[in-house]
Amino acid sequence: MLKNIHLANNGHVLELGPGTGAFTKCIAGHLTDHKNYLGIELDKQFVQTLQLQFPQLNFAHGSAEYADRYMGQAGMSTQQLTAIVSGLPFACLPHHVQDNMIDTLNRLMGSHTVFRTFQYLHCWPLPRAARFRNRMNKLFQKCQVTDLVFRNMPPALVLSWQR
Repeated sequence: MLKNIHLANNGHVLELGPGTGAFTKCIAGHLTDHKNYLGIELDKQFVQTLQLQFPQLNFAHGSAEYADRYMGQAGMSTQQLTAIVSGLPFACLPHHVQDNMIDTLNRLMGSHTVFRTFQYLHCWPLPRAARFRNRMNKLFQKCQVTDLVFRNMPPALVLSWQR
């Protein structure tokens, strides 16, 4: 998920849906300044666990649909946003939530920002997964897809977009 994303050059990182912190741990290991990280998590229990596990990082409890507001509250600039890493299940989100998230990503992403997420192989053909990819491809450069990651269970594909 973090391959070829350079976090050590003082850019800001936004993590959407950090869950239990699998990606967060990797991100934290690459940051030069932990104040440049914000994780937004909807599940309050996960936020509490993340705050205990990563006390040096900043987390917001709420919907990633309002990421720009949470970034402002954390004193983070979208102009310095290097990466948005997402664990959100776009393949199963209702259309209106997908649309809100894509609108938010459109506001947040500059020419230097990478948005990265994943889709499980079995979800790839689902209508909502295809809809998400198609809408993202219309706004950003065509999606870059990695080889299938078999070490993940279930197997997954990593997706990246930039302007």
